[in-house]
Amino acid sequence: MNRIALFGTASTLLLGAGASSAQQGTLPSAQPAVSDTVEDIVVTARKVSENLQSVPVAVTALNGAALANASIRTTNDLQSQIPNLYIQKSSNDPQAFYVAIRGQKQDDLPLTLDPSVGIYINGMYVPRTYGLASALVDLDRVEVLRGPQGTLYGRNTTGGAISFFGKDPTDKLGASVDVTGGNYGAWNVVGILNAPLADGVGLRIVGQRGEHDGYGHDALGRDLDDEDSSYLRATLKGQIGSRITATLWGDYSKNKTGGLIAKFAGISQGSPPGGAATVEAAAENGDLSDAAIGAAVGQLQSYTHTNGFYDTNGTARGASRYEGEKAGLDVKADLGGGITLRSITGYQHFRRTAGGDLDGTPVNILTSLLGTYDRYLSEEIQLLGGNKRFNWVVGLYGGDERGKEYSVNTILADINPGNPNDFDAFVRNRSGAVFAQANWEFIDGWRLTGGARYSSDRREIISLNTNAGVCVVPAPGVESTPPGDSQCPRTFKKTFSKPSWLASIDHQFTRDIMGYAKVSRGYRTGGFNYRGANEEETFASFQPEIVTEYEVGAKTELFDRHLRFNVAAYHDDYRDIQRSITVPTSGGAPATIVTNAAKARINGFETEATLRVSHQFTLNGSAGLTDAKYKKFVDLTGDRSGEHFDVPKWTASAGARLTQPTRWGEAALQADLHWQSKVYLVPSAPTLSQVAQSEYGLLDLRATLDLDRWNAQIALFGKNVAGKHYLASAISLESALGYNYVVPGEPRTFGIEITKRFGGI
Repeated sequence: MNRIALFGTASTLLLGAGASSAQQGTLPSAQPAVSDTVEDIVVTARKVSENLQSVPVAVTALNGAALANASIRTTNDLQSQIPNLYIQKSSNDPQAFYVAIRGQKQDDLPLTLDPSVGIYINGMYVPRTYGLASALVDLDRVEVLRGPQGTLYGRNTTGGAISFFGKDPTDKLGASVDVTGGNYGAWNVVGILNAPLADGVGLRIVGQRGEHDGYGHDALGRDLDDEDSSYLRATLKGQIGSRITATLWGDYSKNKTGGLIAKFAGISQGSPPGGAATVEAAAENGDLSDAAIGAAVGQLQSYTHTNGFYDTNGTARGASRYEGEKAGLDVKADLGGGITLRSITGYQHFRRTAGGDLDGTPVNILTSLLGTYDRYLSEEIQLLGGNKRFNWVVGLYGGDERGKEYSVNTILADINPGNPNDFDAFVRNRSGAVFAQANWEFIDGWRLTGGARYSSDRREIISLNTNAGVCVVPAPGVESTPPGDSQCPRTFKKTFSKPSWLASIDHQFTRDIMGYAKVSRGYRTGGFNYRGANEEETFASFQPEIVTEYEVGAKTELFDRHLRFNVAAYHDDYRDIQRSITVPTSGGAPATIVTNAAKARINGFETEATLRVSHQFTLNGSAGLTDAKYKKFVDLTGDRSGEHFDVPKWTASAGARLTQPTRWGEAALQADLHWQSKVYLVPSAPTLSQVAQSEYGLLDLRATLDLDRWNAQIALFGKNVAGKHYLASAISLESALGYNYVVPGEPRTFGIEITKRFGGI
């Protein structure tokens, strides 16, 4: 697919549509409503627009105003508002993150491993989380679906889906400028232009530029976890004739940081404590005697102490770079008779590198350079139809991903003759699916919903892994190299196919009370391990994982629609779970591999409530339980059935918003508290205390004043205002290299934001 051709063709169609359009002013113009009751929320969780309270699935939706009021600026911030959503910063690249819903979590980020939670932008599936921090600029809404998504969305997932919807152009000429300044030298500017180009055709352009200094520093005083980001998005939407609507959008983003804050957390037990890391420290000191190794133990233990919580003792220079672009074309055609044909075409491409010190010490235990080059093409065709009692959708989905991924590591620089360890692979992932879903109101107030999907996923890698320039990929039929032969490049490929399905019944007990029961199956495809070395088993394929979920729920609006209270409870039967482990190899380098060794059950619930006390005062809150236990978990390292899941058991949030009219305009104060229970960031670590985060809460505050005369707003905000120190992620290399490291969460930040609007934006 040619990006220029895609944009050129669609632009010509849209710009030429004005003269032939049979409708005048077809672009929407938002009109905010004022009410003492909870507001209606419209979602497209089932591919059609529906009131949130009538949709028989667990879904949370936040519109653009709600995102701004809660100072939600990054994807990571979403978990402060949504129960059982857990988002972690990547433990090796600050440009990426892990997402978990209801205990379903992708615990690694290579191109060979699909996510447990699907991410969508304007209906287009986004397979990788790199560079998505800017996805929250100028949004219309975010929808978060909990539970397996197997019959409607572009890709199968076991945990759920997060959908971002950018604001469409409107029929009003307008613009806005938003300027923010804060601590850590932070500044950010967002500019928006909305322009009607012809009857029924509009253009919206969004640009963002910002920086902040490092939250921490390495031993040489260099910034860590600083940021320099740029983002640009354009959306062109128009009516073509009287029956076709087309939306073309594209974005470009570029981010760079000074590298990850990787803090040395502690060493392994055993003889000697710290294992290979201790021997490396002694070797760098020039003495491998017993006394010198004993001294090296104390030396490593001293590195758990730093000048500040966000500082490290590392000395290797760190950096992370991301650059990428996306484009989508969404065409809807009214075929008559209540039938609509929709096409969603997508193009994505990014490049990223990340490198630096991954031990947090001046000892050369582990330094790494990671890189990814990825291109993804997708096409989804939907045919939708129905009437008041019966609605249906059938569709096809196809995706083609081509990429290259590498990881060049220097491990135990003075004692490992196999350096550098280079994991290098070309990756191709092809996916295809056919799906259908229908809902039928068979009696007044009673509906049945059924859906099915069949997916086929072709996975292929071409491995060129080396240690010290020597190929470590066993030739076909060889169990280990050496002594057996090696082969670089070597191709591994396999196809995985599975059905997934959904069945539910719901009943509208009264106008304001709906209940439902649902059973669904989700599927996450298998793949290949690309970080293998020496042993054939480290390149083995892993199988798809399967989740069957049973859910009941209720959605209510009570007390004359002043209280909205929704609840869902679920039980998951989870099998062939994909889990990553790090194991030593005969060549000396550790290998991280994915296995299917586990079965589990997950029980839980979510509650969400919004109380409109008055027109000026609103309370909201949520709570979620993820009670996950392995039934059986036995892999290459032994019996792990007693391990914890790497997600918090409990999450909760509470918020309050107070508004007050003034002589200048409306003033508002909002407070949001997010709390989560204890979590073991790496449950497989032998010394769990080094990678555990105890329960904690984060408080966010925001105060705003509208300046109506100037069509402007001024805001003061604070994130993590209590300055809570907490850990966001971790890596355990205790078994392979003798140590663990942890990554801190964000510190207290605060600032001022000024927004000026022009015209009808």
